[in-house]
Amino acid sequence: MFNLDLLSMGLLGLLIGFIPLRRIEGFAVYLAPVLVANLAYLVVITYWYPIYALNIVGVCLTLLLFYAIGVKAGERGMVQAKVILLGKYSLLAYIVQIALLQALVRGLRRLDLPTGRLLIAFMATTVLTWLIVQAVDRLRRKSAAFNRAYQAVFA
Repeated sequence: MFNLDLLSMGLLGLLIGFIPLRRIEGFAVYLAPVLVANLAYLVVITYWYPIYALNIVGVCLTLLLFYAIGVKAGERGMVQAKVILLGKYSLLAYIVQIALLQALVRGLRRLDLPTGRLLIAFMATTVLTWLIVQAVDRLRRKSAAFNRAYQAVFA
């Protein structure tokens, strides 16, 4: 059942791709409410295990947050380059993020930490996902063999 959930989320992402960009930008210009909505989502999943519908809301909120940050930051600069790099490796980042979250949540469960463990897992996953994306990008530029392998899997 879990795999069907992931498949349907992927299909939802595909369908969202058909929404005109100007409509998405209409939401993304309001960074503060998008940020508050994301923080509220984090609080909710910290105390209540995310069901399917809540996971979909979380994915949409996270993507909207990334887009809103990109819109606010403008067209050039360090933040834009990071957002563009994440977009370039979005499939890899998504797969890495799911694997890291699974591993971290299971590992943190054994440590018997307070209820904020999901927030810790989220922060650690964000940092580790970013580091892996940077490493893959660097390896692709330095190694033709690694680049060919990456393209065979993700292109």
